[in-house]
Amino acid sequence: MSITTGRNIEDIRLGIICPIYPPKYGGGPRHAHEILIRLVRTFNDVVLLPSSDTFLILNNEADKEQVLRTIDQYRRLGFEVPEIFNDLLGKFRIMSYVEKARNVITLGFNKKLSNEYSRINKKFDILFDPIFSDLDIIMLSKKLSNGKYGFTCQGNLTSRYLVGCLWKYLRYSWPAISPYGLAIQVPPSLMTMHMRRLMEVHGKPRFAALLSKGQAEALGIDDWGVPYFILNPANAVDPELLNHRGVGKDDYLFFYARMHPEKGIFELTKIIKILRDEYDGDVKLKVMGAFPNDGVRRVFFSLVRRYGVENNIEYLGFVNEEENMKLLLRPKALIYPSHSDWFSLVILESLALGTPVVAYDIPGPKSVFSDLPGVLFVTL
Repeated sequence: MSITTGRNIEDIRLGIICPIYPPKYGGGPRHAHEILIRLVRTFNDVVLLPSSDTFLILNNEADKEQVLRTIDQYRRLGFEVPEIFNDLLGKFRIMSYVEKARNVITLGFNKKLSNEYSRINKKFDILFDPIFSDLDIIMLSKKLSNGKYGFTCQGNLTSRYLVGCLWKYLRYSWPAISPYGLAIQVPPSLMTMHMRRLMEVHGKPRFAALLSKGQAEALGIDDWGVPYFILNPANAVDPELLNHRGVGKDDYLFFYARMHPEKGIFELTKIIKILRDEYDGDVKLKVMGAFPNDGVRRVFFSLVRRYGVENNIEYLGFVNEEENMKLLLRPKALIYPSHSDWFSLVILESLALGTPVVAYDIPGPKSVFSDLPGVLFVTL
């Protein structure tokens, strides 16, 4: 796994290839941001190349402006971001949902962006992606770092668990047959297929960092032929949160995450209906998070109306981190029916604040938190 010899680590020429997400995109990007801050403080020469997901998640011009502000912040922190990125972002036309879905199959935009970046006058000792939610780093590895690259695997790859629960999910959750429900199943499978093919062409990584033992087992990473290690701990919270434990709890439940089908937002409405019927209507759920697009928003609220839980679910939108922690401090429990987590910062923050958690028994979180009394895992 050695990438260089006879040099100080701070003198290694490091290229970072990863998506730049707005703050509303959850724990993975927050984790990646913390890693980036540590890297720029350690290495003297760090170049940041925003990857294709930076473009593909954009829904409007306001999102573009947010990305540009974030890039300016990284430049002030000491990262070099090639000016070609600003040019590409300025010319980029927001893709429709159909175009984005097509790109999942063809990787057309990923290839175009990789060709643009391959023209920059830079060579690196190694490339690193702290998220690995797209595959740009593999495409660029030969051109920019002589095939040397590694990543922290936070992206959605298909797994033994995902394949095993597919039929159950299709049978019991009607939104699974919608484009949004299928988004839980199809992109990870396609990404895994593309990843294996690209590794055959461009070479395998020098290392892969994983977030949990459950992730390693579910991905079957021993079969990849890739050196890997499991981060321990894979994530952390601000110790200041521990000072707020012990306050009284209010009579409501809480959910916060990206408002995406993979986080179980469609099941959430039915869960509250079941609880409402069980407890004669005396159930309140506060929901915090940002929808990825208007289509998912419409499906969610149509389910709220379908199950008649308009008076039981209060949607708060996306709130800042300070306000979110205040909300997370006081509920009776966090309801977290996520289908997609390899660690779950949401669960960790809830426990740090003394709020118990009810979650699906998916492999990542279960392998991390199953021995703790504050988490109840429910069979999916």
